Amino acid sequence: MILFPTDDPPGPSTTLYVGRVVIDIDADQVFTVRQEAGRAIDVCAALGASATTPAHAGNSWRDAGVMLDHVGIQCADLSRSSAFYDAVLAPLGASRLMDFEVAIGYGVPPHPDFWIGVFDSGEGFRESHLAFTAASRDVVREFFDAAVSNGAEVLHEPRVWPEYHEHYFGAFVRDPDGNNVEAVCHVPGGETG
Repeated sequence: MILFPTDDPPGPSTTLYVGRVVIDIDADQVFTVRQEAGRAIDVCAALGASATTPAHAGNSWRDAGVMLDHVGIQCADLSRSSAFYDAVLAPLGASRLMDFEVAIGYGVPPHPDFWIGVFDSGEGFRESHLAFTAASRDVVREFFDAAVSNGAEVLHEPRVWPEYHEHYFGAFVRDPDGNNVEAVCHVPGGETG
């Protein structure tokens, strides 16, 4: 599942696709979400936006020049995957912000920048690597503990990875669909990591 703008020329509105969900954003930043069948849902309030206060107004995620706005993956069992991500993203300060039954958006309010959705296109499996930012090494450990308690396969326990840089502290697990999911902190910590 990938969110992407249409190929339409730039204009006063934008359309994003999340699997079979279509999100229309008008010039006033009012979000309308519909499935291909055409059921519309007003999600403006869920993003903390209104026609006079756009969802991105004053939010550093839009103004910071970040490279990625959001990413999405498809899941074989959306219920199982959402339970996993509900648990492992909580220590990182992220939560479920939008739920359209076929696609779920996670992030730090008001921006859902990580999406999971039903597996509805493509064939086969290709492992993805997802690295989530952690504010501290303790938060990396909390992420790891939450993942393990939710049945995740351990790829690498929390530790310093000096081959990346001297303060790179990360833990790696496998999510219910087999993706390599990491929490990483780049802040210096204690000698023992």
